[in-house]
Amino acid sequence: KSYVATGLTENLISRLSGVDEIKLASKHDSLSCRGRDVDPRELGRCMGVGHVLQGSVWTSGDKLRVNAQIIDVDTGFETWSSRFDRRLDDILELQRTIASKVLEALGIHVSDVEREALSKDPTSDTVAYDFCMRGREFMSMGGKQNTEAAIRMYEFAAASDPSFAMAYASLAEAYSDMYTYYDGSESWLDRISEAGSRALDLDPALALARFNIGVVYFHRKQYAEAREAFEKIVRERPQCYDAYRWLGIVADVTGDFDTALGHYKKSAEIQPCSVEPWLYINMTHRRRGDVAAANEAAKGFLKVGLKTLQIIPDDPVTLSRFCVIYTLFGDREKAYDALGRILDSDPEDGLVLYNCAATYALLGDEKKAFECLEKALSRGYKNVREWIEGDPDFDDIRDSEAFRKLLTEFDLQFGS
Repeated sequence: KSYVATGLTENLISRLSGVDEIKLASKHDSLSCRGRDVDPRELGRCMGVGHVLQGSVWTSGDKLRVNAQIIDVDTGFETWSSRFDRRLDDILELQRTIASKVLEALGIHVSDVEREALSKDPTSDTVAYDFCMRGREFMSMGGKQNTEAAIRMYEFAAASDPSFAMAYASLAEAYSDMYTYYDGSESWLDRISEAGSRALDLDPALALARFNIGVVYFHRKQYAEAREAFEKIVRERPQCYDAYRWLGIVADVTGDFDTALGHYKKSAEIQPCSVEPWLYINMTHRRRGDVAAANEAAKGFLKVGLKTLQIIPDDPVTLSRFCVIYTLFGDREKAYDALGRILDSDPEDGLVLYNCAATYALLGDEKKAFECLEKALSRGYKNVREWIEGDPDFDDIRDSEAFRKLLTEFDLQFGS
């Protein structure tokens, strides 16, 4: 039952992220390391954290055992460890207990409001929660089929407990991934809004639901409303990486480059092990024509990204972003090597294919650029009109007849 470990990990991240005094690595980075034999000191240095919480989960029938340890990144010593034996039906109580023990071991001060939030369970229905954990496992694996499976699990969870706000927020997130990466049909936007609104009706403080509604506003070009939604999140959760990232994107597509850079830099501070902000910073400087600043951002990408690849060498999204950076620095051999590794795995992720198309465009290989872009669009990654319009990676081919024809075929309105 690997989904139990995924559910436990995500719940702990969610609970602990509500404590102002603690800074967490991103959920993506944490789950990407699951099941890997990684040196916790190396992992902690890569992620820019002082301690690493690691553990193992064992299940047999209705029995559940969790071993957990906290490792000091500087010394490599174990500063706390414990074993927890429970029944699977007691997993929510176990999550509360582990979160409390971790904060106590780290000497973190918790306010009365934070303590109340930590003690709150998302649902009292263990069947609904089990379905939700299964959904989280499918989402963590990525891909269209897994996302569709996650949607079914979340729908079962919501049917089992119609008051389960997180089930609806998770549905909104899964719908958003379907729209962004795998389908692109406008009908998903209505489904995101409906599920997100239902979640907020049940729990007005649920940032995940508000976040995905903000994404809907963005895709509908309601930029003021999108900005307001993301700004409300950062006022309540100043360490919310995704909200700052999207504030940067909103500013970017509306031409407010200085504001965009400020938000991307804040994102980089919150998640120092993520290459994503540095890629955005690089592209924004290139849009402005500031080559020197763009190159400095690319160096920042390499500094962070090389550490990431040491931990997760086969992550296709990170590799596809490296392709672009290698090309910008003129290292065509490394770019082609990375492209080969990615495309040999036959990726379904539209973002990965889009990054490959951008790399081929920079390399001057129009044929391959069009092939990858067409694959990205055909797999549903076709709601990036605003981004393609200003993507400097396509500067050399944006005026070609083939490029315009391809965009027109997929109902993308290119140009100003």
